[in-house]
Amino acid sequence: MAHRASNLVWAGLLLCSVVAWGLPGCHAGSGVASSPEPPRTPRPSAAPEAEQAAPRCVAPEQHGASAGLSVEVFEVEAEAPGLRCCAFLRSPAGLPAANLAYFQSGTGIYTTAHGDLDGLGRSAARSGRFAVLSVDKPGITVASDGRVVVDRGVFALHTMADLVACGRRALDVALARPGIDGQASVLVHGHSEGAQVWARILDVSAARGAADALLDRVRLSVLSGLPMEPVVSGAERQLGVFMPFEIEAFRRALLARDDDYLLLLGMPWRYFEHPTAREGMAAVLSRVAEKRPGLRLDLFHGERDRNAPIAPVRALVEAQRLARAERRPALDARLRAYPGATHQLDARLDTDLDALVASLPARR
Repeated sequence: MAHRASNLVWAGLLLCSVVAWGLPGCHAGSGVASSPEPPRTPRPSAAPEAEQAAPRCVAPEQHGASAGLSVEVFEVEAEAPGLRCCAFLRSPAGLPAANLAYFQSGTGIYTTAHGDLDGLGRSAARSGRFAVLSVDKPGITVASDGRVVVDRGVFALHTMADLVACGRRALDVALARPGIDGQASVLVHGHSEGAQVWARILDVSAARGAADALLDRVRLSVLSGLPMEPVVSGAERQLGVFMPFEIEAFRRALLARDDDYLLLLGMPWRYFEHPTAREGMAAVLSRVAEKRPGLRLDLFHGERDRNAPIAPVRALVEAQRLARAERRPALDARLRAYPGATHQLDARLDTDLDALVASLPARR
C-alpha cells in the first residue's frame, strides 16, 4: 500500500485532513476533501510529529482571538476504554462567564490547543463575554514547546463515538467549573464532521430525557457544512468528485483495514467500520425531533459545497417544516444558504456569527 499512500500525499491540495497544516485549500473545518482555496485562518506553523509517545495535555501560548484569555486544560474519557481527549477551556477575566461556547471542527489531524479557533468559537472568544471550550481528538497532544504530537497508535483507535463521548463529557466538566456561572447558557458550533458530532450529542442527550439537563441550557446550535450522508459513502463520493483515480484504492484499503492509506483521510479503519459511520444524519435528527420537538437548529451552508451538498440539508429543513404543519414532532430547523460559497464557507459566515454573538444578552 505504500505506493498508493504516496500518491495521496501529492494530492494534499484537495485532502484537507492530511497530517500537516498550511496546505492550500486546507482548513480545520473542512471535510474529507475541498476545492483548492486559500485557508481562511492561519494554522499553527508546527507540523504534527507522528509515532511519538503523547505527553500530558498542555496549553501552549494562545493565538488569535484566544490571546489574553486564561486557559484550563483537562482530559476526558472517550467511549473506547483507555482513550482520552484533551480539552481546553478558555475564560475571560472577571466574574463567572454566563455563557459557554463549544466549537467542534471537522475531519482531520489537528489541534485546537493554540486557541486559533474558527466559527462561533472565534466570535465568542473575541467578544470577551464567553468561556470557550474546544476538544482535541484522541492521540493529539501538544508538547511544552508548542509542537503538535500525534500518537498514531492511539489516533488509529478512535471512532466518531469517541468524539461524541469526549465532547459531551468535556461540556459536563466545563459547566461544573467555578469560572462558569451555574446557570450558564451553552452555544455550540459544529462544522462538517463536528456538526455530525454535535447532532449525535443531541441524540444521546435527548434519549436520556428529563434526567439530562444539558439541552435545557443549550441556547444556540449552529451546524455548518453538515454532511447528511453516512461517512463511508460520503468519503467515497468525495473521492469521486475530487480524486476519482483513488476510489478503487480506497475500497481496497477499507477491505484490508489499511491505516497507512486511510489515515491520510484523517479516519482510521475502525472509524469507517463503526455504526456511527454508516448512519446518515436524517435518522439521527429524526430521533432528536421525536424526543425534543421544537429544538432550534441553525444551519449554515454554502450553495457550491461539493463536500457536503446542500440539497439534502434543504430536504431536512423542508421535512421538518412539513412535520410541524402536520403537528408531528419536528425540529425548528433554519437554513441560511450562502450563494457561491463552498464547504469552507467565507467571511459572510464570520460576519453573521459575530452579529449573532453580539445580539445575545450577557445573561439569560
